[in-house]
Amino acid sequence: MKKTIFALLSILLLLTSNYTFAQYTIQDSSLVRTTFQREFDKNIIYNYLFSNDSNKVNAALLSISHSEDTTFVDSIFKLDFSKYGINITFALGQIGKSKKSEKFLIDKLNDSTNQFLVSTFSSIGKVGDSLTLEYLLEAIESNVISNSNGFPFSIVNFHLRGIKNDNSAKYLSKLLSSHPAEKQLFQTLFALYRIGLAKDMIPELQNILTGNHEEIITLYTLSNFRKLKYFPNDIELLKGMVVSDSWKIRTETANSASFYQFRTNEEVTLYLSLLNDKNPNVSRTAATALKNIKYSKNRNWLKNEIEKYLQNNNQTPNAKGELLISYASLFNISSEKIVDDYSGSVEPKFIYRLLAANTSDWEFNYEYLSERIEESNEIELLDLLPAYLALQNKYINNKEYAAYWFKVFQSNKPSSVSIIADGLKLPIIHHYREVLQELIIEQIFKNKNNPQFAETIISLANLAYKIDRVFYDSVIDMLATSSLYSVKKFAFKKQGLEFITPKNDKLFRQLWSTVFKYKFAEVETNKGNFTIALKPEYAPMTCSNFSSLAVGGFYNGVIFHRVVPNFVIQTGDTTNTGWGGPGYEIVSEFSPLPFDRGTVGIASIGKDTEGSQWFVMHSIFPHLNGRYTNWGNIVKGVEVVDIIDEGDKILSIKLIRDNQK
Repeated sequence: MKKTIFALLSILLLLTSNYTFAQYTIQDSSLVRTTFQREFDKNIIYNYLFSNDSNKVNAALLSISHSEDTTFVDSIFKLDFSKYGINITFALGQIGKSKKSEKFLIDKLNDSTNQFLVSTFSSIGKVGDSLTLEYLLEAIESNVISNSNGFPFSIVNFHLRGIKNDNSAKYLSKLLSSHPAEKQLFQTLFALYRIGLAKDMIPELQNILTGNHEEIITLYTLSNFRKLKYFPNDIELLKGMVVSDSWKIRTETANSASFYQFRTNEEVTLYLSLLNDKNPNVSRTAATALKNIKYSKNRNWLKNEIEKYLQNNNQTPNAKGELLISYASLFNISSEKIVDDYSGSVEPKFIYRLLAANTSDWEFNYEYLSERIEESNEIELLDLLPAYLALQNKYINNKEYAAYWFKVFQSNKPSSVSIIADGLKLPIIHHYREVLQELIIEQIFKNKNNPQFAETIISLANLAYKIDRVFYDSVIDMLATSSLYSVKKFAFKKQGLEFITPKNDKLFRQLWSTVFKYKFAEVETNKGNFTIALKPEYAPMTCSNFSSLAVGGFYNGVIFHRVVPNFVIQTGDTTNTGWGGPGYEIVSEFSPLPFDRGTVGIASIGKDTEGSQWFVMHSIFPHLNGRYTNWGNIVKGVEVVDIIDEGDKILSIKLIRDNQK
């Protein structure tokens, strides 16, 4: 099942044809500034919007798309849709719910000259309500709307906003059964993966899997099987998938084939061969998914085989750790035996995760974890604390147990405080409500203006809500005085108040001074190098922020703390916990650019909360479009991205000017 990059590109071209993206230039400082400051000065924007320069018009539309201001809508309608359609539809969708926008976009669905049908449908899913979705389903069914190309993306966007309709899945199932062309087949499989599908679609999915389709079609078919906890009972199909040339297909096979109806040792051996895959993402996925396997015919044999793999020194640390967790789950191995036999050969985080899942051995778990909780660093606590908190129902009245997590709760470790705040259950919350109130106030008083605690403070507010509504209101009042954008915005929203983004001219001037200075970034890792082509014309502040941090050596020695095989690799946190940042926040710079294989995006905890963490895409995930900042693409070394594992490290980043190529 060999697939070429040209086959993948053919899908992308079908999805993104006729895209004309906004273009910021070095001359556009006034427009970028008013956008960055979230002022959206209409004199500046309208000067661009009604310019004779198409690049300026597109740049204005990109600026407007961040405004959430529906008063721009009427002006947008005056533009030439045939020329600016992709950015018009994007801006209308991003601005938010509007009856005018909804009517305009629906009217465009039956415009035979509309070259932007996919983006039109997508944007309707961002502005319409439940009645809109109901109308679209009926109109397409009755052929009032004759061309439904892109409607699956609309369904996903409605779904992401909590707007659901039972007929959506029925429509998608019917579309799948009609054997659509590749572009609509991808849209349909993606939408079913996002909203869920019924088991009666298994025969259709099996036909797709055995057909001659592009890699992305195979991947989403396998992903849907994974969600259904099913794999076709076809050994030849399984053999073909296990030896696929594509590591991504082997990864998704590892996930979905764990639900195969294994009948013989030979069939199980075939699946187990994925544990030795040359790509660490495949072996780790197989090790993780193995816990799903059902094979009662020869369990002792299976147990012995897995033990052989656990003794194999060629296994990566992550694969061996995940395999140990699956092994303990499959054969109900006691915590004490696991610790005795494997604590010296696997990383502690996997032992902790195993204990968290095995709460039946609560006495041993408590003794083991209590000895380690005080001496563990913040990274180790990421996995130790969930295991410790899993014991809370057993030790609700144990003061010594509470004393350990009280102490961590008072620490300056944002990730640890957040894990405790999110992990406490109602019985123990009510038991210690007075102490918790004091600890919450203490942490908020100390850290409400600490950027590293932004996400943690919101967790504390959510914990306060569980304790007492009056206490929660007082916490929100405190957070409203925070100097942190994300925290203050959160508090104002809870209070029902309008939030005005604070201005930061100093940061704007600092970033703008080097905004178009660099064109490429060569990232050196312990696995090899890959090169990012920056996109300052679409995300100027994000690119400049990354470049400034990279030039200063910020990323040197930072690990990839999150790797989700066939989805993303993520890095950029100097604390290596996933909670860290540069000490400030920058605004989002969303655009119509799609999140495809090799796309580089920046992580956030909500709009306008970006910092230093960034990620690279393994595959195509359209639900990220317009929700994360797309600021680069891998142009060299994508094969290195494919083999990055959690814990791998950035050694250095070299910035390259355009004339240095």
